[in-house]
Amino acid sequence: MTTDSHSTHVHAVPLKILIGVWALLCVLTWVTVLATKIDLGSGNIILAMAIAVVKSTAVALFFMHLLWDKRINAYIFVSALLFVALFISFALMDTKAYHADLIPGYAPEITAATAPGDAAGGGGAGQVAAGPVGIDRGRELYTTTCVVCHGENAEGKRELNSPALHQQEDWYLVAQLEKFRSGLRGADPNDITGAQMRPMAMALPDEQALHDVAEYIGTLSAPMPPLTLQADVAAGKAHYNAVCVACHGVDGAGMAALQSPSLIGQSDWYVAAQLTKFKDGIRGANPKDVPGTQMRAMSATLATDEMVQNVAAYVATLGR
Repeated sequence: MTTDSHSTHVHAVPLKILIGVWALLCVLTWVTVLATKIDLGSGNIILAMAIAVVKSTAVALFFMHLLWDKRINAYIFVSALLFVALFISFALMDTKAYHADLIPGYAPEITAATAPGDAAGGGGAGQVAAGPVGIDRGRELYTTTCVVCHGENAEGKRELNSPALHQQEDWYLVAQLEKFRSGLRGADPNDITGAQMRPMAMALPDEQALHDVAEYIGTLSAPMPPLTLQADVAAGKAHYNAVCVACHGVDGAGMAALQSPSLIGQSDWYVAAQLTKFKDGIRGANPKDVPGTQMRAMSATLATDEMVQNVAAYVATLGR
């Protein structure tokens, strides 16, 4: 009697095992969301990747019946998952070590420069002027350079496609101005709004001016922008919790350790526009823009324009 090695095999998995695996996946998802509320530094990345590997392995072994397939296939699958998780983890952690060389004054250095007592220690590149001097100069620069597009309270203007800035962190504002000045943003011929922003950033006279403007913007306040997108907020929330929450947090407040900005207070139309730019490679294509390349990969998980709109609509509800 001969046996066809390519015949279909059906494995009847006991219901209690399927329920147990399902419960495990729910618990791990809950742990992932809970972990975003605690800043573990690089540990957030390791924890998120470890949970992702466990969940993927459980699904493949039990729901896809890989456990009953040839053992070599299971070994290859799990090994591939571990390799991808380690690769992403090391890439993200390594970003913190060398990103300051790519964009001077980026997150860790800016945060340290704004710490109490630092400004009194003398000059130096990347240091933020403290007190009314920095704010006064920032007000003057903002009034002459930024106010026409971004508004008196940095609330943004839809008709000019300019985003709200008033709830954004100073380190992120400085980093984006640096990107525009260096050509990491706004240099793509298809990025029309970026091309408009780039000469404005280059008009700021020196490095200190970037910090002064960011410091002044931090003193402004404005109402939350109106919701404009007609989209499926529930579907957007599900995708956000599955893909975005590990970096931007369950409340959208961002994580400085991961160089991910706050999303609170941003207009839904602007979030949708930036997600589309990342997807299309208009933003984040330069390999020196490390956070941008990471965000580009995450945006690729939004397969359709509808998914982009859904996520943007949900993001706009955060902090309200």
